[in-house]
Amino acid sequence: MISWTSEGSKIKMPKRTGEKRTVPHPTQYNGNNWMQVLWWILAVVVATVVPYIPSLKGNFVTDDWAIIVKDPLAHTLSNAPKAFLTDFLHGYFGPEQFYYRPLVTITFQANWEMAGPNPFVYRLTNLLMAVITSLLVFYLARRTTRSLFAAGIAGVFFAVLPSHSEAVGWIAGRTDVMSCMFALATILVFIAAYDIRPKFSWPLATTCGFLFLCGLFSKENALTIPALLAGFVWIFGSSMRRDEALKWSAVFVLPLVLFIVMRSRALDVTLARFLTIELDKRLLGIGMAYAAYMRMLFVPMKVCVVYDVFPIGMKYPIIAVAAWAVPIGLASVAIWARRRIPVVSFSALWMLVTLLPVTNIIPTGGLVPADRFVFLASVGSSTLLGWLAWRMYEYRPKSIRLWKLIAATFICWFTVYCSLLTVESNQIYSSNIGWAQAVAKCNRRWLRQCSGYYFWKAGMLKEAVTEYRAAIKYEPDNLTAYLELSAVLRALGRPQEALEVMLLAQERFPPRGRIEYNLGVAYAEIGDLPQAAAAFARAVEIQPRYWRAWRNLGKANLKLGNYAEAIRAYERAFAITDLGPMSRIELGQAYKALGQIEKAKREFSMAISADPNGPTAKLASRELALLGSSN
Repeated sequence: MISWTSEGSKIKMPKRTGEKRTVPHPTQYNGNNWMQVLWWILAVVVATVVPYIPSLKGNFVTDDWAIIVKDPLAHTLSNAPKAFLTDFLHGYFGPEQFYYRPLVTITFQANWEMAGPNPFVYRLTNLLMAVITSLLVFYLARRTTRSLFAAGIAGVFFAVLPSHSEAVGWIAGRTDVMSCMFALATILVFIAAYDIRPKFSWPLATTCGFLFLCGLFSKENALTIPALLAGFVWIFGSSMRRDEALKWSAVFVLPLVLFIVMRSRALDVTLARFLTIELDKRLLGIGMAYAAYMRMLFVPMKVCVVYDVFPIGMKYPIIAVAAWAVPIGLASVAIWARRRIPVVSFSALWMLVTLLPVTNIIPTGGLVPADRFVFLASVGSSTLLGWLAWRMYEYRPKSIRLWKLIAATFICWFTVYCSLLTVESNQIYSSNIGWAQAVAKCNRRWLRQCSGYYFWKAGMLKEAVTEYRAAIKYEPDNLTAYLELSAVLRALGRPQEALEVMLLAQERFPPRGRIEYNLGVAYAEIGDLPQAAAAFARAVEIQPRYWRAWRNLGKANLKLGNYAEAIRAYERAFAITDLGPMSRIELGQAYKALGQIEKAKREFSMAISADPNGPTAKLASRELALLGSSN
């Protein structure tokens, strides 16, 4: 039997054959302590909820539109089985991606069933998951620090960390919240099973394996859970007996095998084929990534969206090599503090293990570092900060009588300051414009074309031009940036600049229909119809079913008086798709110019029937009347 001890003490477990260990335990459970526990729980909940209240009014942002609003798979729970057979970003990044998060998709389906495309429900779900996760941090910290005060502060610090804004305040960031939630649940259930040794509880073990599987189905970084559990046993317990270790191995191996099998069926590609790509550069940059993550974990600051630390290491390898001191230091602290200060050892090991997959040692397919990637790692940093705050508060210097007041003031200031930064960071993920402004403010090389697009759609054309020019500067092979910049410049009434952009694209890229089409539009804007017609002709030659190019080729030839060529272009366009009443009128005008009156009447009549009450009907009626009077 386990007997509870007072705060800060250790308990020696009964001796068993061949085994002796010292295990830390939570504080004594009595009436007064339960009241303190409830107050701390309330503090953790409030600290989690309050900074994110403004974000609940936000909209769908960036990836949310593609993976939720525009994806039928995410619109009904009847598609839940299909979610396990489909990659997470299907149809978004193409087949060359390896995201598999079916449980996240199922939560999107549940949200859609509840409220349809209402972002409030999705954001509220994110927040509720964050509350649960913060409470789990509180319970884990209580188990590892053996201090209710330290655990409460750890839960509060975890709740208000500004770097969590991306994971909690962005709907698509739910993946990191869910994987962390299931990781903590898995570890707490494991600890409960471990504390009743030598008895082995299959119900607890099965629950542990199920939660581990849920974590894997939420995000791949849940693969670190077995390493964290092994670290817990290494630091707080003793080595397991062989039969015990075999049972626990089965508990985790079976879900892992199931996950690998289902993942391989759902994805067209495997991670293995990407592991050797620029491996030397990725290894060199590990220290830089760890250093950036340590700053996010311990230095309160507003979310940056794009950090882009690797170019520094590539330019100055000595800095990248020196930055390796961070992961090596974490490993050294974990080893050194194992017997001296177990909670410090466990916190350092937690950060070391959970950050490794997101240092680009395993290609993520996204930008590294990123704020959302520290969500799981911040369990370790928050526990460490909670323990340090408790030790600082309990410290009693003889020369400073008001020390406790000073310590409490500092803790409160830190909490409030982080909360304010979190509120400010949430604005980034409340709208596409907020996100685009944050990208522009970072002034880095990534995501500039995306921010330009959101500025363009919001009518902020000058800002869009700036972002597109930056995108072309940093990513000169990004064809979309050229095309969209040209369109924005035309919208600003700067057709000559738009033409120059497309001529640059024509020079840089091999022949493409989109380039020639936009080049033709630019020529048409400045009134050079022969060049416009030539560009549209090249576009349809490259891409024969490019109906927009056929339509514009017909329009250019109509204005040039090349009526036969105009008729041919319009007819080819209509053979591909229905262009609408205005194009019918233009085709009728071409027929009329060539004296093909019956065909002209047919086109004008079809334009009227297609839009009987619109302005095109009036124009078509006028053309018919002119034909009638001429007869």
